[in-house]
Amino acid sequence: MKAALYLRVSTEEQASGGHSIEAQRQELIKYCTAFDYKIYDFYVDAGYSASTMDRPALKKLLAHCNKYDVALVWRLDRISRDMADLMKILEIFTSYHVIFKSKTENFDTSTASGKLMLNMLGSFAEFERSSISERIQLAHKKILNEGKWRGGKPPLGYEISEDKTLKINEDDALIVKKIFDLSANKNMGTRSIAIHLNTLGYFTRNHKPFTSSSIVRILKNPTYYGEMIHKRQQYVKRNGKKKIVYSDTYQTFKGFFTPIISKDLFCKSEENMNRRKKNRGTSSKIPNLLSGFLFCGDCKEYMLRNRRKNGEVFFTCKNYKHYGKCTHHYISENVVMKAIKKSIPNIEQSKSMIYEMNKKLVEEKEHKLHTIENEIATIQDSIRSLSRRKDKLFELIEREIITETDFINRKKKLSKEKEAKKTLLNKLHSNLNTIKNYQGDKNFMLSIKSFNNKFDTLSFYTQKELLNRIIERIEVFDNDQPYARKKIHIYYKI
Repeated sequence: MKAALYLRVSTEEQASGGHSIEAQRQELIKYCTAFDYKIYDFYVDAGYSASTMDRPALKKLLAHCNKYDVALVWRLDRISRDMADLMKILEIFTSYHVIFKSKTENFDTSTASGKLMLNMLGSFAEFERSSISERIQLAHKKILNEGKWRGGKPPLGYEISEDKTLKINEDDALIVKKIFDLSANKNMGTRSIAIHLNTLGYFTRNHKPFTSSSIVRILKNPTYYGEMIHKRQQYVKRNGKKKIVYSDTYQTFKGFFTPIISKDLFCKSEENMNRRKKNRGTSSKIPNLLSGFLFCGDCKEYMLRNRRKNGEVFFTCKNYKHYGKCTHHYISENVVMKAIKKSIPNIEQSKSMIYEMNKKLVEEKEHKLHTIENEIATIQDSIRSLSRRKDKLFELIEREIITETDFINRKKKLSKEKEAKKTLLNKLHSNLNTIKNYQGDKNFMLSIKSFNNKFDTLSFYTQKELLNRIIERIEVFDNDQPYARKKIHIYYKI
């Protein structure tokens, strides 16, 4: 039977030291030898918490379920400390008839009693994680009550002193003061503030341009007027992944450090932000007919969709909206749709031109197919060669020709190279399928006729599918003259 070995440690210190991982590895290798299991592969998550399923090696382990018979861990809490996640993992194993075993705990999912024992151990693992979380929260509160910084990066404008309290970084503090002044006293929006700072040559702590969201995080942080916050950021699990949500019921603690701004200035800024929030439109939950099509003609970035209070849907260049680096490119969805509807009848009338273009494209298609198929054959040979080299490694370590350390390093290098080859292979297969699925002129013309005859009567999803069949890309160019109509270039999938 083939066994997949899953190893995990939760902290970077353990991962860099490697002792826990190596100890687990040796124990599981002995277990496989005792039960005469053939080791399929090692799946190692170094420095990842078991409270979520968002772990690279775990994802690979579950994706490769059809390639092994037994999933083996050193202890149950190595694979999960969350009962709901554990049940999902077991469901995947069961669907592929994979047996799940733990070396230190006596259960085996191939038996009814083993499944019962697993559920009990899973509950205890989740209880232990919750207990650890509670102790950490108490420790955080103790640190905050002492007026110290509880950990992590301090906000822009501050540094951490030797006694673990915050001290002002004068250069960065000037930027923070400017942001609050523009918001509270000049009543500027977050996007306008970001553009203004970028124009002046300021950068965030990570040496990146300011964005609207980075300005919002600063303007909503009470640390700047002298209060430290606790449990404002909370984690919600969705589909095995953690998502950060901001709560309005967070706790505040008096900080023993010098504030950068006054509380009155902070409240005034917050009032202005709330007032603007009521007046502006939203981009969420709007069916987007032009998603994936619409791009800025100048900077080639995609255009972001938004909606006014009156219901009008419009698009703006991403670089302009976030960084103020491009032209405005404000354009209404109705204007773009009118341009599409106006250009399509002209295509249907120019059939002779379509046939000539199609003839040329078919020739190009044949050439591309031949080139990609040759590349795929070469990469497949290379992957087979890497697999043989990996098998050779197992022989070398069994015969004690190489050390355990050499074995791990060489295997890691081969695995990395093999994964890169597989990624490239998948991309080439995708390109090959795209070219093979090219429908040619006949189907293109049928789609054009469908558009002309009944587009406005179709449902949203049918309209979207039809546009996907005929349109490759739409680019919007700013006009040189102010208030003039934007130039729209439509590229069709002929």
